[in-house]
Amino acid sequence: MKNEILFAKAYTELQDYDRALSACNLTRETGAAVVAAYCQAISNPLPEWAKGDTSKRRFRLVPAAALEYTPANWLIENYLTKKSLSEVFGDPGGLKTFIAMAAGLGIATKTSFFGFDVTGGPVVYICGEGQGGIRKRLEAWAKDSNIPLADIPFYVSTMPTALIEPVILHETIQAIAEDLPEPPVLVIIDTLNRNMGPGDENNAVDMTAFIQAADKIRNDFDTAVLIVHHSGHSAKDRSRGHSALKAALDFEYRATKDVDGVVRFECTKIKDYETPEPLAFKSEVIPLDDGETSIVLRRIAFEPPPVQGKAGRGKWQTVALQVLSELTEKYRKNLEDAGHDPDTARVSLNDWKDACRFQNMPRPRMNEAINSLIKGGAVRNDFGFVERI
Repeated sequence: MKNEILFAKAYTELQDYDRALSACNLTRETGAAVVAAYCQAISNPLPEWAKGDTSKRRFRLVPAAALEYTPANWLIENYLTKKSLSEVFGDPGGLKTFIAMAAGLGIATKTSFFGFDVTGGPVVYICGEGQGGIRKRLEAWAKDSNIPLADIPFYVSTMPTALIEPVILHETIQAIAEDLPEPPVLVIIDTLNRNMGPGDENNAVDMTAFIQAADKIRNDFDTAVLIVHHSGHSAKDRSRGHSALKAALDFEYRATKDVDGVVRFECTKIKDYETPEPLAFKSEVIPLDDGETSIVLRRIAFEPPPVQGKAGRGKWQTVALQVLSELTEKYRKNLEDAGHDPDTARVSLNDWKDACRFQNMPRPRMNEAINSLIKGGAVRNDFGFVERI
């Protein structure tokens, strides 16, 4: 009776069947079944609005010969189809957000994604962090593209959402429906962790709830959803969290940044279509009108990363880089939680060394690893503050 009581309570408070369904994350058919069970339990007749309409049901069975072949309906030529669920993942500082934003802005302006044709339309960007710095990034792209920012139908959330919470999911969907003049063709969720809510991305139930929420946004607006996510703590070739996410994706892309600042964008999963060519970018600083600066991405020729041999990173270099990435992400989160711009997060050299000691790194090996990473260009040391390149 728990589900029935919760739904009855939601309907009583909202006085709207569709809103009650959304608040409880139920389909119309499931809602009708829940209400029927509730009414039967309390010996009440089934209300008219809860009676199922079989003429409108979506689940049907047809002969195999009646199935139609549907050609690719590209949102971004070769890279993203309409109404798809996709993901781009990478390490902090790997510029995955800049790639996702470039895709969204290219679609919103009906221009292109680094030369690839797009189908244009409004874009929603659900911003989980960095609201203070997002304006600079948008202004840099608009200035570089010679398009007034005011003319771009790119809509940004003022705060994170919590998609696994039914009531907040309903509010998110309501905001998209009410704050846009027409349905979006793409919704970007950046990042999964910051917009999931009080769940655990490693938990199958919570991850499934997140996927269902993303699917509800897709189905309600007939839109594509692009998730920005982090790479695994140790397995950098996959995204963080439960594998249910990858199983649900239509497209998955990995963004990696090397010591020379080259960002590689490669497809790691695709359903039904040919794997698109990998892309490569380098960042370029753009001065803004107020004296501030931001960056945009420039596409360059893709070349596979060099194969590491004896000159590659050793054990302690790899550990030190991972420690720096995790420390940077921790500082960014602390700033965001305090209402500050996470892009201003800075890690001191001493903090980095202290964190490495907690990994049981021998002091001589730690100093060797850190010094070699700085001298080799993998890490920038700016007056005692370090940043992974």
